Amino acid sequence: MTALNSYSTGTIDVTADGTTVTGTIWSSAGNVKSGDIFQNGRFSATITDVTDDTHLVITPGRARH
Repeated sequence: MTALNSYSTGTIDVTADGTTVTGTIWSSAGNVKSGDIFQNGRFSATITDVTDDTHLVITPGRARH
């Protein structure tokens, strides 16, 4: 089984039911890419685009129970 990489440094901002995540240094450091899973607490969503170093686009996510 392949271990999953995790990135948990920095800050984020996403509105309720939003699909844009604003945060710190996504792409230039090679931290995330399309198809990765964005998770914050019990909320998770698929990353559909990394538009620049500070913005991600995600699918409408859902809280896991």
